[in-house]
Amino acid sequence: MARKLPSRLIAVFVGIALLTEIAVNFIPHPKFEMTLTADDRETAAEISNTTGVPVNKILKLRKTGLDWNEVTNSLEKVSSSKLKEQMQRRSSLMAESGLDAEFIQQLETEGFTDDQITEARMLVERVMFQLDEMVSGNEAVSLKPSAAPVRPGEDNQAGEDKKQEQRAAYQNLQQLFEEKKAVAFMLELKDDFGSYQAVLNEYLLDIQLNLDLQEYRKDKDKYEQTRELKKIELGNKEWITLDKLEQDMLDKLQNNLVKNKDTGSVAAGKTALAAPNDKQEAAVLPDVPVPGAESVKPVNPAEHLRQEMESIDPNHR
Repeated sequence: MARKLPSRLIAVFVGIALLTEIAVNFIPHPKFEMTLTADDRETAAEISNTTGVPVNKILKLRKTGLDWNEVTNSLEKVSSSKLKEQMQRRSSLMAESGLDAEFIQQLETEGFTDDQITEARMLVERVMFQLDEMVSGNEAVSLKPSAAPVRPGEDNQAGEDKKQEQRAAYQNLQQLFEEKKAVAFMLELKDDFGSYQAVLNEYLLDIQLNLDLQEYRKDKDKYEQTRELKKIELGNKEWITLDKLEQDMLDKLQNNLVKNKDTGSVAAGKTALAAPNDKQEAAVLPDVPVPGAESVKPVNPAEHLRQEMESIDPNHR
């Protein structure tokens, strides 16, 4: 016959079991994080294309140890209002720029936020507008004399050649500048160059040197060496940068304002000096009565006396 355990001992065992369960549930333990594979990243990209959720968020869920069914179920819990808000922001970005939905989605997939994309896009659109302004009109680039000085011994033809060279440079930039490339480079290389403006300056220089900023990603040292050699080959010249572009555009606008003002002054002067018409003459010079021709024939005294007598005779009416 088995011995019956004392009730006090049973109570001790129950207490130990309860404490063990509490410790498992409440005592912190190392967080599990699984290693991601290339297949995981490919699957996450496919889910991102379908749902619009950034890849980094999907992979973050996967790292917690969830299988792909659990990941998709978690994504389905995202409120419809939040998804709607994301779609509205994306539509707004497309409406305000020439960027298509696929390109914006690709940038979001790479982890860039709407604010980052918008900031880069606005800077790019500003540069595109300035380039359009520089190549518009009959005279694409109208520089101040101080902007393109003529050195002693340098004739006017040399100065004109410089202007033509700069016009060609701006036209080349305007034709080869690609909005998508510029935005992508700015977002991806900002950390390398320090700012969006620095990346955009490098992209402008690349176009002028006929280089490809994609090569920077492959081999930074080789790219920089090639860039310096190209600059030496093309000689010492003033490269078009963001600052130069803005200054040249302001100079052009100022010259156009002066030119329009001078044209208006000349037109007003011509109007003032124009010969007045007949009506204007009539208003300025009053009519002068033309005196009638007086008779020079001597007056007959007898006839004159007769006229006087008839004038005082009451019977002669």
